[in-house]
Amino acid sequence: MCTPALTRPAPLGRVRPALLIRAPVTEKLNIKLDNLDEVFPASFSPDQRAHAKTLLLQRLSLSAHRFYGGKMQTVPKVGAFGFNWFNVWYTPGVSAVSRAIRDDYATSFELSNRGNLVAIVSDSTRVLGDGDCSPAGGLGVMEGKAFLMKYLGGVDAVALCMDSRNAKGQNDPEAIIEFVKRLQPSFGAVNLEDISQPNCYRVLDQLREACEIPVWHDDAQGTGCVTLAGLINALKVAGKDVECRVLVGGELRSRKGLNLPGIDLVIVPTTTGYTARMVSRFKLPVWIVAVSPEEETCHGLQFSYRVAPIHAPEYPDDWSAFATRWVQSEGLADGLVVLTEGPSRRVPHTNPRLEIIDLRRD
Repeated sequence: MCTPALTRPAPLGRVRPALLIRAPVTEKLNIKLDNLDEVFPASFSPDQRAHAKTLLLQRLSLSAHRFYGGKMQTVPKVGAFGFNWFNVWYTPGVSAVSRAIRDDYATSFELSNRGNLVAIVSDSTRVLGDGDCSPAGGLGVMEGKAFLMKYLGGVDAVALCMDSRNAKGQNDPEAIIEFVKRLQPSFGAVNLEDISQPNCYRVLDQLREACEIPVWHDDAQGTGCVTLAGLINALKVAGKDVECRVLVGGELRSRKGLNLPGIDLVIVPTTTGYTARMVSRFKLPVWIVAVSPEEETCHGLQFSYRVAPIHAPEYPDDWSAFATRWVQSEGLADGLVVLTEGPSRRVPHTNPRLEIIDLRRD
């Protein structure tokens, strides 16, 4: 059994991760890393402490990944109890498995690990807040997804970072679509991850239509699931019925996976044509936070449904407060307002957040 990298002896040629960070810090850390706040000077402000914690975790992550050579490996789930068991798990015995799957395709989920295996597919063009990291640059994140799936759900997953560039050097969504279609027979599901906009939406929509196995995107179905869970819980806390009127505002990715029949209004901040293009997907009345004539006309896009601009002197720093005041002034929601906001473009490393605001009128 493997022991943690901070405590086990280092293999020849490798340096323990702890030694790559200043000793006064690592000497105070315990193996669970649950005392991070105690290793920094008491004089640090909250912002300094948060920044220092991020730097520490990043440096420890880099050295730990180098020490282990990544964080995932392939381990057999069966035993080789004697030499002839190799002939059971491989040839000639395994030919019976091949014929069984040939004759009954559905048995591929029972006679192989396919039913418990997810492909985590990315072209690494939008990795966290770091943007395009090159195809191989996303491996750490995709292995991290596989790590979470195994530890938290018992599901096996494989990180597949592919090169989606065409002959012109442009990232082509069709390359990802074709790639996923062809790997279907080996996997039970596909998790799309860290594909740049707007390619990610085209890839997701086409693959969900074309594939016979489940396909989802963390930024759509994943965040949508979390948003829905938060909304359901907020309704219970507020004593509201699920039929109440709900307004959802903020980033579009979570709402794409949040298909609630009770939602009858969308409000979004926009400073780019991309946001306006994505709004056209909603078959709902749409309100745009418009700070320029170009945005008021939604960049010349044709909408099948009503679009009304919300005029603002400048893009509000506090989007939640601005949207809440506007909703209250217009009387558009009498209940819960759900505001979702992704990583800020001004501060790209901030975390997505979900805020539930109760606007019930007593």
